[in-house]
This record gives sequence, C-alpha cells and structure tokens, in this order.
Amino acid sequence: MNGDEQRPESATAEPEELAPAAAAKAMRFNQSAFTTFNGPVHVDGVAAFGIANAVSGSGAHRLEGQVPPGVIRDACDKYARPESYAFALKALRSDRVIVLYGPRGSGKQTGALNLTRELGDDRALIMLRHDQTLEDLAKRDYRSGAAYLVLGWSGADADSDGVDVAILALAEKIQGEEGTHLIITSERPISALVAQFHWERPTLESILCAYDVREVEVDREVLEEHSLADLVLFARNLADGMDPQTSLGGLDLANRRKVVAWFDSEPTPHELLEVAALAFLNGLPENKFEPWFERLAAAIIPPPTEAEGPLQPKALSQTRKRDERSLITVVKRAATSPEAIPGQTRRCVEFKSPSFRVHVIAELCGRYPEKFWRPLFGWLNEIIRTPDPEVRDLVTYGLALLAAHDFDSVREEFLQPWSAGEYGLRAWTAAANVLSYMCFDDTVAPLAHRTAIRWSRSEKVLRRCAAAFAFSHAVGVLYPADALRHLWPLSERSETAENGAAAIVLLYVTLTTAGTGDNKVVLKDLISRMRWLRQTDMARLGHTIDIAVNVLGVQLEERSVSAEHLRAQSADAPIFGELWALSVVNRPRRRAVFAAIFDILAEIDDGDEDLPGAAITALRAALPVHERRPFAVEFVRYAMSRAPEDTPRFVSRITSTFKRELR
Repeated sequence: MNGDEQRPESATAEPEELAPAAAAKAMRFNQSAFTTFNGPVHVDGVAAFGIANAVSGSGAHRLEGQVPPGVIRDACDKYARPESYAFALKALRSDRVIVLYGPRGSGKQTGALNLTRELGDDRALIMLRHDQTLEDLAKRDYRSGAAYLVLGWSGADADSDGVDVAILALAEKIQGEEGTHLIITSERPISALVAQFHWERPTLESILCAYDVREVEVDREVLEEHSLADLVLFARNLADGMDPQTSLGGLDLANRRKVVAWFDSEPTPHELLEVAALAFLNGLPENKFEPWFERLAAAIIPPPTEAEGPLQPKALSQTRKRDERSLITVVKRAATSPEAIPGQTRRCVEFKSPSFRVHVIAELCGRYPEKFWRPLFGWLNEIIRTPDPEVRDLVTYGLALLAAHDFDSVREEFLQPWSAGEYGLRAWTAAANVLSYMCFDDTVAPLAHRTAIRWSRSEKVLRRCAAAFAFSHAVGVLYPADALRHLWPLSERSETAENGAAAIVLLYVTLTTAGTGDNKVVLKDLISRMRWLRQTDMARLGHTIDIAVNVLGVQLEERSVSAEHLRAQSADAPIFGELWALSVVNRPRRRAVFAAIFDILAEIDDGDEDLPGAAITALRAALPVHERRPFAVEFVRYAMSRAPEDTPRFVSRITSTFKRELR
C-alpha cells in the first residue's frame, strides 16, 4: 500500500478568470499532448481513427484530400468482396458516378477504396468532406483522371425537393472531366437517377477464404451474429494459429454480452457506481481512484439513518475484494512519474477487457435516469479542475466515448461551458481534448469537426480560442485543409490573433508527429497564400511570413520539426525551397528566415544523403533571378557568423549551387 494516499484536489485550486493570452500559453504548453494520439491515455482497440480499420488499429489519417498510400494498402489487403462488388465496379467504369448505401459496419468505405483501386494504381484518390451538400459538390472543380470519394455522406440535402437535380448536375460535372470518377457512401439511398448499390457485408466464407482459413469448428449461426470487424479479427486470429473458442471469447460481441449480463444481475449500488466511475477513470492508480470514487458514491448513495445503526468504518471495509463476476480487475503497471525508480510498479484499476468501457457507457445511458446522471455530471465537472493531468486526460477520453451515445449532454454539460472558460483553464483545455478523442471514432468525428467550426464563429473569444486549439490537434489531422481555412481568420482577428497563429504552427507539429505525410498541406497553404497576398495585401503578407518563420523554426523536444519532416519525406524538399524563397525576399524578416533555414540545414546535414542539396537547389529555382546573388552572399556571410570556428558543410553546397551568381 502506498503510504502517500492521493486525495482529490480542491475544485478551486486555479484562478477563476481565463484570458485569451493564458489560453494561447496553454496551447503551446500542451503542444505535444495529442500529437502522438497514443500518449497518456490508452485508446481502446475497438476505436477507429479517421477511415482507419477498427481491427488493425491503423489510423490517424485525414478525411479530406489525397488518401495516403498506406490506407489504400491496408484496405486492399486480404479484402473479401461482397456479392454486389462486380456490379458496382462495372457501373463505376461506365457511369463514373455510383452510390454505395447500407448500415454502418457493412464495409462501404473499404469497398469504395477497393473499387477505386481497380481503376488503376497510379490514379490520384481524393477524399471530399462528407458534410457538403450535393449542390456544393456539383459546384467544385474536379481533376481529370482523378477518383473522388465522399465517405459517409451526411445527407445534408437528401430530403430536399432538388436532390435529383443536384445529383444529376454532380454526375454531369464528373462525366465532363476525362477519366474522373466519384463514389459516395451513405446509410440510405440518395437518388434513383444514378447507379446505387445496397452494400451488404461479405459472406463469412469469403472472409475466411481471404485469410486462407478453410475449416472452422464453430456454429455458423454463432459467427453470423458478430459484426464485420469481429469476423475479420476472428479470421485473422485463426490464420495466426489461435484456437477458435479463444478467439470468440475475445471478440467485441462476447465482451458486450458479458457487460449486459453483469448489468442484468442487478449489481449493488457500490458495484454500480464503481463501474460508472471507472468508465471515466479507467487505468487510474488505485490510490487515486478510490478517493474520487468515494466522492461520487457520497453524492448518490444516501447516508444511513439512525435506525440502521452505526456503519463499519470505511478503513475496515474490504472494498477491494471483488467476486469473479466483476468487470473490474487490478493490474500492476510500471510507474511513469519522474520520481519513480526503475522497476517500480503501481496498482491500477482497470476493466478486465478494454472494450468493456464502451459497453458500460452504453448500458449506463440505456438504463439509468437523469437523477443518476445529474450528480455524475457534477462529479465530472469537479474532477476536471484537478491539477492531476492523468486524471483529466482519462476523463476527457471517457467523455469522448459518452459522446457516441449522448452527444447532446456532453455538449451542453461540458463542451459549451468549458470552452467558454466557465470552469477555468484546465477545463478549457479539456474541451478541445474531448474533441480530439472524439476523432478516434468515425461515428462522432464529424460532430467534433462541426463543433470546432461552430466555436470558431462564436461571439465568445475564449470559445474561438478553443476552436483554434481543436483545429491544431486531432480535428486538424482529419481535416487539415479545412482547419487552415478556419485558423487563418482567427489569426487575423486581434482578440484571437495569438491563438490562431500558434494553432497553425501546432497543426504543423501535430501532422509531422502523426506521420501521415499531411504536414506538407500546411507548407503548401503558406505558399499559396503568400503568392496571392504579395499581389494584393502587403500587411497580411507580412503576417503570413511571420507565421511561416514560426512554422519553419518550431522545435519539439529541442529538435527542428521541419528537419524531421525533411528526413521522413525527402520528396518535399522542393516545397521547402519555394517557401524559403517566398519568405526570404521580404527584407524586414530576412534575418529571421536566414535563422530558420540555417537551423534546418544544420540539422539535416549529418548523413550521407544530400538532403540539403535538394532543398538548396529548389530554393535557387524558386528565387527571382535578381534575388539569387543577394541571397547567396548574405546567407553565406550569416552562416559564417553563426559558426565561425566550424563552417557547416552545407555552406559549400550553397556556394556551388549559386556559383553562377557568385562569380
């Protein structure tokens, strides 16, 4: 037993007032909290992120723009075709616009990715935002030879009288571009004027065959009850040599049935509240969990009456002893605090299966009334103001899971007041983090996106700042281009300028750390914006270059993020070259740009590969002819002043690349 028992901190431990400047500071302080998406909080294996496969756990990919090759590769690996696949492919090739409709979990998105792959491996595959109307989709431009996907179309104008007119206009737009194709996936039919296919999941036999599993000693009816994700995992487990019954016992349906059976057994109030508390604090050390649980129990369970006599002292109650039917266990985990010594462990309270958590929340929502939830919500509002970041992170993830079942309550009770600063800085930060965790679930990721958009237009300054924070993290990973569209106006309004500018930089950090390859979206957006503004608005151009300098110079753990970008994606060197060229010609900011270029080149100039050479060559090509010599002369002089004792190798690369100008 740890002698230093952890007690919940007072809810008034932080100042009541929250200013935008403090919010901006919090954004920078928390810049690495959600960039890896697997940090302090364990994300259950059943969660999917973006268009990720919920079984494999791969994810962290955007929902707009070009589909990353890895996503296509994963979707096409061991794919089992449903019966309508061949008909849909034929219609896609002839009509070039098709709709796949059916319930969630039927494999529409994976089917769409496989269908577009059939059009050719070298074809650009581009995702469009699902929340656009058909009319909006018909108005946009399309590239010849590209394949487009609208995955999980929201049906924004599905019930309008003009849906047939809109879908025809969209089809004509697609068919007017040579070699362009479009697939829309939806939960219901859209219009009979285009080819539509009711998408059913593949047969059990085809799934097993895809994994080269021939015989299964399990009743077919038992397997058919499972979801498509369960069946794919079952087949994969068998292909890896797992026993069929062992595999069945670990599937999501089996875990859901265990949770339902536990609730049906009428648990005691203590057992019920312990499970409810763990739904929001799963994995917390025992000495932290118990005091918070006691607070929740005190808020809901009435005190004993005099007639019931004195109670046994709590210190003498065997509350840690649980029977076999309990959903809860205690696991020893490695202690992670800075003060911990090697080999130190701590007792953590957890559900026996990670997926129990989502099913517990579903059962709590479906069984218990407002009188149960009201004190629980008050308890969560108290917890979120604790100084302990581990506790707050667990709560934010729990609320993201609750949003899948009762988003209205999560929004009204937590997201709106927290984002407005009503519960202080810690809750304000947590509001954006809840949206980040919602992005791990396809069913609520669109709600996180729409919430961030609504916040960005709020009359409340702090709520607009919260939008900037959200767009700089997981919401921005799913929708990077849209995040930038909303962040630029925030960066140009005086009340939110610091937050908006910081968020653009943090979005670049987040995308680089996530490893999706989408960090180039930020750099390309800066380039496009600078090209336009240099012809129209010099003041806004200066503002944009300032942000570009901060993007190029940002560090994470004392390492240049741009250098990490170039190491991982050397093909992006021309993008850096053009961004440097557009920035360095601005005389007032020239020295700051020099510093950013120097730091990046110095960090990547440490291997056999000539990464600096590719970027320097691109820089020279992008510079106006009359700017090349001044740049080369001044930058070499600057580099020598930065390292007078040991001239960096890349300086000679500068002189050789610009040798014509330096004659």
